[in-house]
Amino acid sequence: MMSIIFERYPNRNLPHHQRFVKVFQRFRKTGNIKLKEARERANIRPVQLHEAILGRGAEDPAISTRRISAVENTRKSTVLKEQSLHTFHYQQVQALTEGDSEN
Repeated sequence: MMSIIFERYPNRNLPHHQRFVKVFQRFRKTGNIKLKEARERANIRPVQLHEAILGRGAEDPAISTRRISAVENTRKSTVLKEQSLHTFHYQQVQALTEGDSEN
């Protein structure tokens, strides 16, 4: 099959032959050559993992997302995005002193 494609399109940069093999296998298995949409992929995360990741962020707002990822042994960015949370750099810029309450 690859020789037919190379003969038909001699001047084109063609994908690696494994790409064709995978597409053909997908077609035989599913009857469709398209990849599933990202939201359709079964990327199941247990509720406990969600709670653990979000809990760590709530306990310590200054915790590194890399540290959360290492401790929980998972990719944290996907879970944070699903919960509409965003990573940021925590920086304390002000502090109250004893004289601040007096006007």
